[in-house]
Amino acid sequence: LPASRIFLIPPSGPMAHMEHPDSQSRAMLSKMNIGFAPAWDAGIPAAPPPVKPAPNQTSFAFDYQMEKDVVKRAEDGMPIDTQALASRAMEEERKLMAPLLRRYPDVCTEHSLAFAFAAFGPAGGSNKTPENTYVEFCRNFAKMKELGFEDQRITGALKVNANDLQRACNQLYDS
Repeated sequence: LPASRIFLIPPSGPMAHMEHPDSQSRAMLSKMNIGFAPAWDAGIPAAPPPVKPAPNQTSFAFDYQMEKDVVKRAEDGMPIDTQALASRAMEEERKLMAPLLRRYPDVCTEHSLAFAFAAFGPAGGSNKTPENTYVEFCRNFAKMKELGFEDQRITGALKVNANDLQRACNQLYDS
């Protein structure tokens, strides 16, 4: 039994407490007409606590090939071209933005979608964020920009307030 100790019944005498008795010990105990039963040690938890997902956890589509390339270059002692990595990441992001920009040209801009992706993860892939979340974010982002708020503050407020324009504005006015 994992994480258990065996306690003999009755619990007395020199063999009252044994860690996992082997078959020879079991046979000897049986001849002595002494039973044994597994019991959990109070100091050992029966099972690990359940893992709770982090709140607002994103399912960002990680680029493993890019990561492998960076690690390989670092291991080989070659310089890492951060500019090229940034360009590659931006190109991937643009591919994910394109459908939203085509469907909602009056609402979404590349600028506002970049912040929406920062808040909710990029669209597509393993990310299950509904498309309307990005559209609503872009609409609210534009309204809050007109009110004079900064991009980063708008993004944070909309993220924390689940895209609720009124609550996000109140948060920024109060701070």
